[in-house]
Amino acid sequence: MNQKTFTGNDTCWLLAMLSMRRWWWWRRCSSGGGIAECFNCSIKFVILGGCGGGSAGFLVFGLIGTSQVSDEGDVEFKAVLFFPPKAPHDLYGSYYNANKSNLKLYVRRVFISDGFDDLLPKYLNFLMGNILGSKDENDEKTCDLFEGRWIPDLNGSLYTNWSCPTIPDWKDCPKHGKKDFDYMNWRWKPNKCELPGFNPKTFLSIVRGKKLAFIGDSVARNQMESLLCLLAQGEIPRDVYKDSDDRFPTFYFPSHDFTLMVYWVRFLVIAEEIVVNGSATGTFNIHLDKVDNNWDQNLPGLDYAIISDAHWFFRKHYLYEGGKLIGCIYCDEPNVPEFGVLFAIDKAFGTALKSINDCNGCNKGLLTLLRTFSPAHFENGSWNGGGTCNRTSPYTEEQVNFASMEWELRGIQVKAVENIEKKEGKRFEILDITRAMMMRPDGHPGLMKSNQYLKEYSDCVHWCLPGPIDVWNDLLMAVLQKKDDNCLRRNDVGRLVLFLLWVIGVTSIFTVFIIYSPNPFSYKAKEKQHNLAKNYSAFYEWKRVAEKKCDLFKGRWIPDLNGSLYTNWSCPTMPSSKNCHKHGRKDVDYMNWRWKPNECELPRFNPKTFLSVVHGKKLAFIGDSVARNQMESLLCLLSQGQTPKDFYKDSEDRFRTFYFPSHNFTLMVHWVRFLVVAEERGINGTTKTYIFDIHLDKIDISWAQRLRDLDYAVISDAHWFFRKNYLYEGGRQIGCIYCDEPNVPDLGVPFAVGKAFGSVLEYINDCKECKKGLVTFLRTFSPAHFEHGSWNGGGTCNRTSPYTEEQINLASTEMEVRSVQVKEFEKIKKRTEGKRFEILDITRAMIMRPDGHPDLHWDNQYMKGHSDCIHWCLPGPIDVWNDLLMAVLQKEDGHSTHSSS
Repeated sequence: MNQKTFTGNDTCWLLAMLSMRRWWWWRRCSSGGGIAECFNCSIKFVILGGCGGGSAGFLVFGLIGTSQVSDEGDVEFKAVLFFPPKAPHDLYGSYYNANKSNLKLYVRRVFISDGFDDLLPKYLNFLMGNILGSKDENDEKTCDLFEGRWIPDLNGSLYTNWSCPTIPDWKDCPKHGKKDFDYMNWRWKPNKCELPGFNPKTFLSIVRGKKLAFIGDSVARNQMESLLCLLAQGEIPRDVYKDSDDRFPTFYFPSHDFTLMVYWVRFLVIAEEIVVNGSATGTFNIHLDKVDNNWDQNLPGLDYAIISDAHWFFRKHYLYEGGKLIGCIYCDEPNVPEFGVLFAIDKAFGTALKSINDCNGCNKGLLTLLRTFSPAHFENGSWNGGGTCNRTSPYTEEQVNFASMEWELRGIQVKAVENIEKKEGKRFEILDITRAMMMRPDGHPGLMKSNQYLKEYSDCVHWCLPGPIDVWNDLLMAVLQKKDDNCLRRNDVGRLVLFLLWVIGVTSIFTVFIIYSPNPFSYKAKEKQHNLAKNYSAFYEWKRVAEKKCDLFKGRWIPDLNGSLYTNWSCPTMPSSKNCHKHGRKDVDYMNWRWKPNECELPRFNPKTFLSVVHGKKLAFIGDSVARNQMESLLCLLSQGQTPKDFYKDSEDRFRTFYFPSHNFTLMVHWVRFLVVAEERGINGTTKTYIFDIHLDKIDISWAQRLRDLDYAVISDAHWFFRKNYLYEGGRQIGCIYCDEPNVPDLGVPFAVGKAFGSVLEYINDCKECKKGLVTFLRTFSPAHFEHGSWNGGGTCNRTSPYTEEQINLASTEMEVRSVQVKEFEKIKKRTEGKRFEILDITRAMIMRPDGHPDLHWDNQYMKGHSDCIHWCLPGPIDVWNDLLMAVLQKEDGHSTHSSS
């Protein structure tokens, strides 16, 4: 580096960076910033406010495409990056905890992506800025998206049948027994370009404030269902309307004010079913010149209409024009000419397109896309004649019959759009999927469906989800981008990525100066080292003080209208018994509170952060059904980042294992009643008495034998102690709980819980086979909230808001149970060697939440009429347990700012 002093009051830096034999230099701007230029190259960047003492800097990059740089004329800048004037207070928090980079890619002012996490170094996470892209006109001229081939793609689909909250049961082929998954591992490759993969954020940015409707038969609905699954990976929609026949559902995406609809119609034109002897025949009188008002009346207000139809024409029908019979399809009757399917479809689409073109009340910018025919793939018979479709791989182009009726039908639809004389700004486009889908006989449900009325028939018309149909929405997004002048090809992204990498290189150099120097371009090595050490010291001292003062478990509940990270729709592993809304709970306020520690803030749960902490680890929840409840909450939270694989379930569903492959993380639950050995008493031959002999000094081997493989164990228990039980130590009875018998002392629940947890913690501490780094969390007692009776005595819990701290009884049995658990925890902490023990002290927080239980809104068929005031609704207050778990895990594993010092 060489320094040069300019005349005047400002002193700035001369950057002498030799790269590819090109010299960079820096000169002063009148605004206190400057311009850095490169001789014999096409890059220029400007620093605004970069020379002021301690001022912030904006680094602006441009491509001007000339060999010399001039101050005159316009410059098209390609990136704007913001540098703070000094090290941010959360600089290291951004390194360890940031969800993603703050860079965003835009094309023609439309958001395209913020997925630069793998490109931007983590030490630059605090930077904010925009990368601006443009389209390549030559690509648009040469590329036909609809001519191409299917190529292997092991990345698979953007979603799974687990991660799509709106997946229709009928199209969920793996659920109904489809074993091969290769049909999901292909993507459509246009011959002369790339088709960008679907991006929910991009699509929603294009359709912001718009209304889009799919108009047609059940295959049109199939495409809408695919689009819902894809968009749900970015935002879960609201189901805002459904008619009694479920033919006209409407979904709404509030963050983008986008409305998505489907209008189910058989023929697009009016059709009346012929009834014989009071029975429907499936044969229709089709009026080819009269549009079906069921969808036509809804055209005003739409911004996009995707029309499609054809499958209902492939059966016996009678054709009318001007109210008169003109012919038929498959009728074989004298004096009634057979016009055929193609004639009828041509006429029907002509009528539909004309109605749209002539619509006076429609939006002037209405874009209508005609989606061409989606072929069926019945082999060895028709749909009702034993036809099947059990192929497991695509056809090649050579195997496709382009002289077929399907292809001819597609030609008629394309011609109909080409011949339309557009009026008043109406726009018409083709979504030409026929060629691609003729090659995909492997993507249908076949017999792997759930339609109870057609169980013996194969479905070779509709498409599995996820499956080949998803490419229709890849194409839809590409066409919408093109029509809205927002087209981005994959090679544009490539060029922008290369540019971004160049930006990162330069910004890394500038970071050294701008972040740590009061004057970004005044450098004194000793002064910088002194200031940097001072900043480190002050920063970490503040963190140490904050951590000492902050008890995460003492606080209050405050309103939080952001609600939960997930919904009962967006969680693919949602257990039915905790899905309170599904079972009739109407109030939602219980989800709109968050836990606020008195002296600090509790960070919200972040799936990526949590998975990065537990990368390569195994974590198990060990305890009763409330421990399982916490595991179910954690699954829902994590599934917003990655959907797990359901890896193992025993015959009684007591020991479950889930696996997150991208982070090699295993999550388990081991269900036990007491943690220690307990034998159920039999009375008069009855074994289900729910009265137990509890051996307080003997560990239950069902969970203990699995301890050696774990990295984290979250233990909890207590609810099964709250009933009549007999207590043993050393094989001898020492007392009971709720027995009321002479000569048998009632030792009470707190005594029994304390003894059991003492035995458990000692066992873990003495475990020789366990990993040295095993971390054991003791989750304290989760209180029940029965009012007006016990769990089996008419007790309920129908409150709709939290208690304040003044309303809770801190001298209750629940708090006493919590105290004995904490006491045993503190005892083991003092004598442990090597093992690590932490506490999740949730009791105080949860005593305040009588509003978070299912009450009567659950589905347990064996206990109908009984309120559940022990477990917690999902989403609900229990999610805070995993906020706390993440915070303690970060502290334990050195992912907090303090431990990283």
